[in-house]
Amino acid sequence: MENRGMSPSKVTYTIVIDALVRSDDMERAFHVFSSMEKAGLVLDVYTYGVLIHGLCMKGNMIEASKLLHSMSDSHLEPSDVIFNIMIHGCCKEGSSYRALRLLKDMRKKGMVPNVASYSSTIGVLCNDGKWEEAEILLKEMTDSDSKPSVSLYNIISRVKNDTPVKLST
Repeated sequence: MENRGMSPSKVTYTIVIDALVRSDDMERAFHVFSSMEKAGLVLDVYTYGVLIHGLCMKGNMIEASKLLHSMSDSHLEPSDVIFNIMIHGCCKEGSSYRALRLLKDMRKKGMVPNVASYSSTIGVLCNDGKWEEAEILLKEMTDSDSKPSVSLYNIISRVKNDTPVKLST
């Protein structure tokens, strides 16, 4: 493309980054991301989201968190989609503390977590035996007009009554 005197657009770069992430080539995805910055293109929330999603799916939450925090260097605020991706990643690695912190940050910014984020966080809290916190989060969920499933109530009830439950997130 550049050989023909044409420069790739932000959309083109993001499509290439997404394809690399989907093919599990994070190293090349970050190389293209770096090229995008060097080309002087303004980075956007969607491009960051693609990379954060890839890192979370690989279980690389430390790098995903660093990338999330680096968004402020580009004067970008994470979207609700990015927060939900991060919450799911934290739950997948079993970190109820980090998931709860992200939920709190999200609500502070006026965003509403989706049902999957609430459910994953409640599940990881129950895995940790923290049914009191799970109940509080369930109440917050219903107060925000999100509709929990019957299974969420059952999971909390089982953990509360000391029946061992192991959930997958």
